[in-house]
Amino acid sequence: MDFNAPAPGVATNDLMQNTRNRNLIIIVCMFGVMILALAGLLIFLSFGVNAPKTSTPVVEIPAVPPPPPPPIQKIPPGAPTFTTSEELDPSLIYPGSRKITSVVKDGKSFLQLVSDDSADTVADWYSTRLKSAKTVRIIGQTILKAGDTTVMIMGGDGGSQIMITKGGD
Repeated sequence: MDFNAPAPGVATNDLMQNTRNRNLIIIVCMFGVMILALAGLLIFLSFGVNAPKTSTPVVEIPAVPPPPPPPIQKIPPGAPTFTTSEELDPSLIYPGSRKITSVVKDGKSFLQLVSDDSADTVADWYSTRLKSAKTVRIIGQTILKAGDTTVMIMGGDGGSQIMITKGGD
C-alpha cells in the first residue's frame, strides 16, 4: 500500500473546492461586466440625449431693413395752398395740401402735392374718395387707381407727397 497517495475522499474535496472557486470567480466577473455596461449606458444616454444634433447646421439670415422712403420736399409755412386744377376733380385735392407741380397737356394732367399729414392718413382719405379703387401698398407708398385716375402717396409720419394723374397710362 502506498502511504503517500491521498485518501480517496481528500482528492474529491480538492476538486470540488477548485470548481466552487472557479464558479465564484466567473460570477464576480460577470457581475462586474454588467455594472460597467450599465454605467457606460447611463453615461452614453446622459450625453447623447441633450447633445445638439450637428447633422443640419442652423444658419441665421439677418433681416434686411426696408428701404427708406423718398425724401419729402418741405414747403415754407407761408406758401399758398392749392385749391383747384384744370382737368382734375377738385374733390381729389387733399385738404391743406400745397401744390408743387401741375402739368396739363393733351387731355392728360399731372398734379404733385405735399402735406404735413402722414402717408397712412392721406391714403385713408383717398381710399374713401375713390371708392372702387384698386389699391397697392408697399412700404412707405400707396397707389390707388380708379378709372383713368391714379393717386400715388409716398412718405412717412413727417409728411407725405401726393401725385395725381388723370388720363393716359
